[in-house]
Amino acid sequence: TLALLMTLSLILKTPVISQLNKGIIILFTGTPLLVQIFLVYYGPGQFEAVRNSLVVTPIDLFSI
Repeated sequence: TLALLMTLSLILKTPVISQLNKGIIILFTGTPLLVQIFLVYYGPGQFEAVRNSLVVTPIDLFSI
């Protein structure tokens, strides 16, 4: 559904949303999948608010 919404916004040519979508597409097609996986897995833990929260992180799930 996210891809459909992004495609519709590109077709309708809403200037701000269209440019944002193009940037997201360039970012995700320009980086290797392994780098994206590392960012999703290790990225949130770099922020103090996330480390102090009670939300379970993927690292916590696999370290049991």
